Amino acid sequence: MADLAKARKLIEEHVPTTTHDRGFFVHAEDAFGAAVFFEEAR
Repeated sequence: MADLAKARKLIEEHVPTTTHDRGFFVHAEDAFGAAVFFEEAR
């Protein structure tokens, strides 16, 4: 993800997220059955 902060702001308007050391996570229950992890591009 090129801009993790922008992505997180947009996503958190719709579903809760969990913070991890390299990014954030959306649980499967909140993402139509598919858990998603977002990490900033290097």
